[in-house]
Amino acid sequence: MEVWYVESANSEDKNMMPETLVEWLDSHVTKVFCHSSETDIGDWLKSKSIYRFSEDQVPVNIQLGEGFARSFSLSNLIIKLLGEKNTDLVRSDPIVLFIHQDEVLPYFILQHIWTLNKQLHNVFVVTLHNKTLLNQIEYRFPQYWHKQMEKQCISYSHANIAWDKVILDTLNQNGYKEVIYFNPINSVIFDWEARLMEIIKEKQAHSSRFPVSSSIPLRTISSMDNNECELLTVIIPFYNLGCLLTETIESVLKSTYSTIEIIIVNDGSNDSESLKVLNDLRNFNSVVKVIDIENQGLANARNIGAQAATGKYIAFLDADDMIHPSYYTRCIQILNYYVNISFVYSWVKFFGLKDDVWVTFNTEFPYLLMSNMLSAFAVIRREDFLKYGLNKLEMDRGMEDYESWISMCENGCAGVSIPEELVFYRIRSESMSRKFNRKIVNELYSKISSFHNESYEKYGKELFNLNYANGPGYLWNNPTISYPGIGYVSEEGEITSANNLKYELIRMANSKKGRLIIKWLIKLKVNKWFK
Repeated sequence: MEVWYVESANSEDKNMMPETLVEWLDSHVTKVFCHSSETDIGDWLKSKSIYRFSEDQVPVNIQLGEGFARSFSLSNLIIKLLGEKNTDLVRSDPIVLFIHQDEVLPYFILQHIWTLNKQLHNVFVVTLHNKTLLNQIEYRFPQYWHKQMEKQCISYSHANIAWDKVILDTLNQNGYKEVIYFNPINSVIFDWEARLMEIIKEKQAHSSRFPVSSSIPLRTISSMDNNECELLTVIIPFYNLGCLLTETIESVLKSTYSTIEIIIVNDGSNDSESLKVLNDLRNFNSVVKVIDIENQGLANARNIGAQAATGKYIAFLDADDMIHPSYYTRCIQILNYYVNISFVYSWVKFFGLKDDVWVTFNTEFPYLLMSNMLSAFAVIRREDFLKYGLNKLEMDRGMEDYESWISMCENGCAGVSIPEELVFYRIRSESMSRKFNRKIVNELYSKISSFHNESYEKYGKELFNLNYANGPGYLWNNPTISYPGIGYVSEEGEITSANNLKYELIRMANSKKGRLIIKWLIKLKVNKWFK
């Protein structure tokens, strides 16, 4: 067994560890990971191999708050180190990573482990707790999400250690009864190597169930006989996008998962180019099948495709989007491994008119009731979708997939995010989502809340506080960052923040003089300067 240690960026965490724990780590640790700003490392660490991580190492198109950015950078560093060809590791032996909770530092490495990243095979995490957010009432982002992900980190860690009795009691009171208490007064060095091996073996024996959020209802699931080559049906709803469909089909055919059928649901296309492309595909090969229906909208087309599918798993793919070659393989590997996971997805890389990344998380309530947590690319157990997730035809202006995820999660169908960019969403000026306006969004959320009245009532208090603290849910797409306050709040007559400046400009624009000035500026085409 090899032991690695992640130094906390918080001086309180590293300075308050019990001496006996430090002594044990000193005699076992071979590699140490420190934040790049850390200069005052303990003497016992200086003889180890030291690696540095920093939030500044996150690509510019991935927006993460500071705590999550550090976690992302750390996980990338560890995965890269494990993947190097000249590594001195004997991968048949386990690696145990001791890491401080330190906001959400363990989050991404744990998410990668549980989503079966091959570089992290036989890697186990022991999380050290010197503080906790679980006893705090906090609804502002990112603090609220730090608290939610602390819960996830505790559940995902292979072992949790606390040496402060108050912290231990708080974790126990929140339902985490298996936290190991390291008595700082006891000078006897515990046989941690033997204990850790026991914990690892116990965790391995129960690894067929993913530790989903407690907000997702439990349901009875019989054991599943999974074949590595189960058929996947890729469903492509199609309407007059002949110029892009071929590129989408090609991306599916390049998939490393080869047991695939493709169903194109032609939703009444009528332009000549699209009809020609469809005719060519009808005779393309036995993998591709075209179903022609009258135009009734996206929700109906998806349902028709799911009902016609013969695969154990289904995946929806819009006719202008694409997937990474490994995406379907990775998703089905997770579905085959965990009996209690119903759908798997990844981060979304936008292309076309945008070039950023949508960071996604595992589904949980109540956040899912306020903001969509995933795109329509998910790979889904067909049986679960037909039973709980069929798109509602009333969602005829969009968000039909979002409503479907809520329905599935209400019925115990959990979703898991692979924290990598494995799907590619094309942003076009004609896209349905680009035509959303406030009226449409309000109408769709009103329908969703009516369909799921019980859930909105159940989480009403928490939803109210989230809304009050961060503004309406349609403004959120990333809980790891902070959002400006809603409304005009002047401090001693000064416009001191970007948010206050925005509302002052709105006030000016709504005045009589302001409207005249704006009309004059538009005539002069001054608005063209601000792209």
